[in-house]
Amino acid sequence: LFARQFSYQELSPKGKVINQMSRWVSQIGYMDDGATVNLIFAPAIIPFITRLEEQVTSYELKQISGLTTAYAVRLYELLIAWRSTGKTPVIELSDFRQKLGVLETEYSRMHDFKK
Repeated sequence: LFARQFSYQELSPKGKVINQMSRWVSQIGYMDDGATVNLIFAPAIIPFITRLEEQVTSYELKQISGLTTAYAVRLYELLIAWRSTGKTPVIELSDFRQKLGVLETEYSRMHDFKK
């Protein structure tokens, strides 16, 4: 977890999109004798954690239990976020890849992406 990172977008005061990257935690410790992990979340993650109830798409785990890859789960999450509108927006391929977390070295052929 210490080495993992995530990205998000926010608007500048002038309305420009800022692509941000952050780590999940800024400090981690493990106590051998107590088998306890202590973590300190990175400052950038705190607003996201405190607003989870109101801003995160929720679903039951049984709905994704048959999905076999992280990309499939992320695609499901993207689609379910639009269920109340009844339609999904048109998303540029590069944005779609970014939202799924697909690296530039992965799924270079459309056949692989569709599969």
